[in-house]
Amino acid sequence: MKRARGTSIRHAAIALAVVAAAAACGTDGSSSATGAAEPRIAVLVGGASNAYQVAGVKAVQADAERLGVQVDVFDAAFDATKQYSQFQTAITSGAYDGILINPVDGSGVVPLVAQAKAANIGVAAWNQPIGSDFTTPRPTVDGVVAQAMLPLQRSGEITGELVKKACAEAKADPCNVASLYYKKGSTYDTAITAGVEKAIADSGSIKIVAGADTEATRQGGLAGAQTLLAGHDDITVMIGTSQAVTGAIPAVETAGRKVYLIGQALTKEGAAAVAGGDLFGGTQAMAGEEGKLAFEQLVKSIKDEPFEAGIDPGEFLKSACVDGVVAANVADCSFDFSG
Repeated sequence: MKRARGTSIRHAAIALAVVAAAAACGTDGSSSATGAAEPRIAVLVGGASNAYQVAGVKAVQADAERLGVQVDVFDAAFDATKQYSQFQTAITSGAYDGILINPVDGSGVVPLVAQAKAANIGVAAWNQPIGSDFTTPRPTVDGVVAQAMLPLQRSGEITGELVKKACAEAKADPCNVASLYYKKGSTYDTAITAGVEKAIADSGSIKIVAGADTEATRQGGLAGAQTLLAGHDDITVMIGTSQAVTGAIPAVETAGRKVYLIGQALTKEGAAAVAGGDLFGGTQAMAGEEGKLAFEQLVKSIKDEPFEAGIDPGEFLKSACVDGVVAANVADCSFDFSG
């Protein structure tokens, strides 16, 4: 059976069912199952409605064509149980040489990594780690070949350093910070906040004093900022995802107050706001590069070539914005997704 490359996300469920059936029937499959020349990799996307993840998938698909690798893409639609099933089926089908995942629940899929290793299937991750360590891009789970990401806690640390710069510019003492959370208590916000607090620990005058959930959307950011500004007249800095702080800009303008806005994982729109002065700064998102780099390391491992196990794309590519994006360097850096 001839398999088309770059299977679209919308056809993922059908593709996986076909792969499983083909393997059961002994039909021609992947290189590991049949000795075909081209490796085949299952790409498990956490949520294909997310612009960040879509940028990663597009980069992987383009790179697959260049490298002569077959890829099938499967969308979990942010459902951890669904992704677990997709991962399990990819293993048991016998059709894949590797699995690349943007995990919905990185800790939840750990048992499957062991199964994949036993089946001689390489596993790599991008954007979020497999396991629960958000401090390093290096794999911490046995059987994970490679990971590529800006670790969430590191993103928080960069955010915290930018907070200190904003507070110094504002000459604010105390300097009160409000957080536009994705969802307070989530894995994302817990890791980000840990990084921010680590960075500001040496400054007794800087504290996170309030927060609001935003679902990482512009609408949520606007509503959250309006609530925070109405209830607190002493906020100097607001931090949050790029979408949230970009959404907060009109609220700050309407309030007529100077509030420094700092965004994580800057979108193209967020970077433009930094250049225009509406945002003080943020962290660089390299969504496409994360997917591409993780994919390339996985392919190298399958081919028994030297590869990098843990990659922070900004450091690996020597980005001018590796320590944060501000007006002075934003023009020197790339931003590859919108939102």
